[in-house]
Amino acid sequence: MIILAIETSTAQGGVALLDGERVLSSRQWMRAQSHSELLTAAIDDVLNEAKLSMQSIGALAVGVGPGSFTGIRVAISAVKSLAFARNLSVFCFDSTEIIAAGRPQKDRPIIVALDAQKNQLFHSEFEASKELLPKRTSALELIDAAALKVDESKSILLGDGIEARPKTEFDFPRAEILGKLAWTYRASRSPLVWKDVQPLYLRTSGAEEKLRGSNG
Repeated sequence: MIILAIETSTAQGGVALLDGERVLSSRQWMRAQSHSELLTAAIDDVLNEAKLSMQSIGALAVGVGPGSFTGIRVAISAVKSLAFARNLSVFCFDSTEIIAAGRPQKDRPIIVALDAQKNQLFHSEFEASKELLPKRTSALELIDAAALKVDESKSILLGDGIEARPKTEFDFPRAEILGKLAWTYRASRSPLVWKDVQPLYLRTSGAEEKLRGSNG
């Protein structure tokens, strides 16, 4: 099955085309603002490189967040449009799952901490495992950055929420990892129809908070 995976929930965006778990083509970029200007061209690029058309796609995969409100909406809007037009099923995974699955080592527990702005983090923890997606040991939640306590000699810390450390590709959810998750867990992670695909928000946006403040 050919899977088109789209992930734009953080500053690193990406698109990947997979045949099962084999990556046929992928594009990855960094974008401080909206990913919308790059996404359509990236989808065309991966299809052209693999010499395939949208008619070849058997399913879609999307990262639903948490992360950038605008970034999440870009990916979900694109996937819902494609799913509706082509009658395709959609596999959804959250940002921390995708990062944990793409970890560089499998011999230690994983802590994922994503930037949630305002000195807060989107946080979750996973066990050490040889499985592609390790078992979650701590619920996905919004925490104060000061509350994060990590012994990096015992755990792998990943995510873009740690300002004092240079970032690598492992600190961001990647489209090709998302595609592998969709293929590997296609039997246990029920796909959705386009209208049921929803963003995963753990907090209100800055615009919504300003609106509430002005109405308060």
